[in-house]
Amino acid sequence: MTKRLIYCIFMLCLAALATQAQQAASITDRAAQAAHDEMYNDALKLYREAEHTQGASSALYYNMANTYYHLKDNPRAILYYERALKLDPANDDARFNLNLVRTKAQIHDESNKNYLLTQIDNLVGRASSNTWATVALMAFVLMLICAGIYLFMDDVAARKVGFFGGIALLVISALSLWSAIAMYERTAHGHQAIVMETEVLLSDSPRPVKQAAKAVGKLQAGQKVNIVDSIDAQGQRLFAIEMPGKMQAWLNATQVEKI
Repeated sequence: MTKRLIYCIFMLCLAALATQAQQAASITDRAAQAAHDEMYNDALKLYREAEHTQGASSALYYNMANTYYHLKDNPRAILYYERALKLDPANDDARFNLNLVRTKAQIHDESNKNYLLTQIDNLVGRASSNTWATVALMAFVLMLICAGIYLFMDDVAARKVGFFGGIALLVISALSLWSAIAMYERTAHGHQAIVMETEVLLSDSPRPVKQAAKAVGKLQAGQKVNIVDSIDAQGQRLFAIEMPGKMQAWLNATQVEKI
């Protein structure tokens, strides 16, 4: 009797999960059809419903970004392409469309890095923290094998391979571990954000800027910024962002959305 009860409960749970999955698939299918019919506002509502019922995914955010792009909302298109890449750095379609939107809208990535650091950041961002951690572990194991070859083999050529191969693999393991930590920090903590307003004036201190004459800089909608600090002042939430030359500038938290 007990086994039959457990079996019935198990089958009911499977049926409920299957029903939920079918409903979620139905929502995304209807959203895709609405987007195909150029009913983009309806598609966006359905995609948001799918996010609420089945949770976030890189594919869902990619579709939402495409919908925002068709609605000519470039800042939110950029935001959701970035969110798609945050969940899946290997989503090359999202990366391509993100660069395309930025190029067409003449929006620059305000990461304040030089060319070399930007290329390194792009390379690191092409894989998840788990992928980099796996590479680091595999390289470390191979390094131990090379160390064993160097220590216990008598053949000179094999010892050379073990020595230099071990050094190379140790470097790869260390760099992969650093990449894994960097991607984990990027994913776990929302340090980056996208500017949502058409023009944002920046202050040199934690207070809102209302006049251009008092601003130390300005940003356009769609630009990406690095948040380095936050504070509550005069009933408002303010973010400090990174500027060139290791300077900080402040803006209102409502003017950006975290990735």
